[in-house]
Amino acid sequence: MWKISAPLLGPLFPEETVIRSMTTTATTHSTSKVHSLEWLAAKQYATLCCLGLVDHHVEYLPSLPTQVRRKILFFFQQSFGSEELLMSLLEPGDITELNFSKVNSKINCNFMEAVRVCASLETLNMRAWRRGDVSDILQCTAPSLLTLNLSRSEAHVGDAEMFAIGSSCTNLIELNVARNDRVSDVGLFAIANCCTRLRTLDMSYLEVSSASFTKIMTSCLDLSSLNIKGCTGIISIAGGIGARRASLTSLNAKGVIKVPSFEWKAYLGPIFQRLRNLRMGDTTFDVSFFTPHTQDDGLEYALEVLDMSWCDGDSGGEESMLEKRKALPALIRKCTRLRKFKSRACDYVGDDAVLALADSCPYLEQANLARCHKIGDVAWERLSLNCPKINDLDISWSSATSESIEKILKHCPRLQRFSMEGCKQEVPEIEEAILGLNELVWINFSWVNSCSAAFANKLVSMRPNLCVCDYYGEQIKGKLFEAKE
Repeated sequence: MWKISAPLLGPLFPEETVIRSMTTTATTHSTSKVHSLEWLAAKQYATLCCLGLVDHHVEYLPSLPTQVRRKILFFFQQSFGSEELLMSLLEPGDITELNFSKVNSKINCNFMEAVRVCASLETLNMRAWRRGDVSDILQCTAPSLLTLNLSRSEAHVGDAEMFAIGSSCTNLIELNVARNDRVSDVGLFAIANCCTRLRTLDMSYLEVSSASFTKIMTSCLDLSSLNIKGCTGIISIAGGIGARRASLTSLNAKGVIKVPSFEWKAYLGPIFQRLRNLRMGDTTFDVSFFTPHTQDDGLEYALEVLDMSWCDGDSGGEESMLEKRKALPALIRKCTRLRKFKSRACDYVGDDAVLALADSCPYLEQANLARCHKIGDVAWERLSLNCPKINDLDISWSSATSESIEKILKHCPRLQRFSMEGCKQEVPEIEEAILGLNELVWINFSWVNSCSAAFANKLVSMRPNLCVCDYYGEQIKGKLFEAKE
């Protein structure tokens, strides 16, 4: 293991210069470059702190300006140093945001005191918390706390912690408790009873029932964003249909498969026009229930995100399929603000729907039309010509030809991610078009017979910032490739 000594780091991270650059305010050149230098200086200083090379500075940290301490704290929390340093950065009590999501379970630190010091705390992130003192920490939070993330805990967040939130964090407007197996209806009832000001709630993948949904909808009347993805215990939403839903603009119900389609119609119908984000993948959502009355009534929907992948409603049949095939293009033409559209594996998606996207959605950035087999070359070409902002496109297992794929690549200059998995076309023919995309960082050739490992390696050698998935799904990454979340 490399051992780094203080004398070696001295010239690389001159302490006095770092401190001076952080505390000096640029008066004549207030530019983004100056702000970037401030962040760089903060990162360097946080590194010195974590390595224990500037312990003699600890007593002076509370005297630094708030904005400087915030920047140092941002990087300090990524690796965490001593408790003394943490408390020195927090001591004046004016820090409004704490991120403990990367805290190792072995770190010995009094997090209760750290939270208590921050009398103006507004945001607390304890995602993937690995310690057992959640309730104690929550009881120390200030009434000013507005945003709390307790998602993905490793068996340390359950109903008891929900009660702690209800008793200590009554002013919350944003709460994330997703993927906590120990949270039940009892815990969510406590949240609904006490945190009635909630505007955003992520309760995805909780093992709760329809009763929790009803309680949330009838108690949190200001709720604008609700995520119940993967809550398979919710089999009916009838209890929440009569609740006031004037504020709801975002709903993620992906995988809530057992709710009947007529209940979705009754629930979404009155608010459909103002919804901005609707994710209904793998549910009984039936697009034919939401067909606009006429094409020229001047009515526009606010939808920016629509996900209806794997949605065929409650039943099939040729007549039902024809209704959906007619309804979808009519709906899309009313969604002129659409940025993301997903209809993976919807058999009723064909040329008409794609042409409607091309003609009505100029702001489209992401489209997933995988396993939609009824889309021809004309529709693909018009989509690429009319939607130049597309940066993420999935046409996997479609009948797109080499000609239409080449036109997509040529007409979508902002393309960053592209998947043509399972498309049985000759990829060497589109090599030039691929290399012409300066922003492309990921391309998927899985199960594309003509994509050999040699071809994938050739692309990566010519574009070192690219990641290519070859025929077997193996990712071949260039030396300059950086994965982005």
